[in-house]
Amino acid sequence: MYRRTMEKLTAAGYDHYEVSNFAQPGYRCLHNLRYWERKEYLAFGPSAHGFLGSHRYANVRSLRQYCQQLAAGTLPFATVEYLGPLEELEELLYLGLRAQGVVLRELQARTSVDVTTVATAFCHHYAEYCTIDGDRLRLTDAGYAVADSLVVELLTALTDPAAAPLPTVSS
Repeated sequence: MYRRTMEKLTAAGYDHYEVSNFAQPGYRCLHNLRYWERKEYLAFGPSAHGFLGSHRYANVRSLRQYCQQLAAGTLPFATVEYLGPLEELEELLYLGLRAQGVVLRELQARTSVDVTTVATAFCHHYAEYCTIDGDRLRLTDAGYAVADSLVVELLTALTDPAAAPLPTVSS
C-alpha cells in the first residue's frame, strides 16, 4: 500500500518530501520540516514541547499549574531532556534520513570516523535503499520503507565500525 501510495501521489504531481508526507509543489509543511531538520522551536502553553540547543523540554499539562509557575517567575517545565553527542547523532540520522537526507559534513562533525568512506560503503551495500546526492546521504523510495533498519545499521557503522563492518569499496 505504501509503494502504491508513493506511485499514485508522485504521478499526480505531489512532492514526496518526507517518509510519510507528500505535498503539492510549494506547500510543504514548514512546521514539521523544523522537526526533521533539527531546527529549534519554542513551546508556549500547557503541554507544549520545545527544542533549544541540545535540550528538549515539555511544559506542564495543567493550565492552572502553568499560570502559577509563570506568575511565580519560574519556567513551567514538566521535563527537560539533555541530548548528548550520541543522541544528537541518532536524531540527525533518523530525522534527516526520513526527510531530505543527512548532510555529510554535519555527520562528520559528530563522529571520528571517515564519514565519506562509511557513507560510500553503506550506499554501495544498500544501493537499492540509499544514495549520495551531492553532499547528502538520502534514502530512495524503497529505502523509506525500511528506514528504521537502515538508521540502526548506519548508526552502528558510524559509532562502532568493528561491530558491523560494511564491505570496502575500491576507488
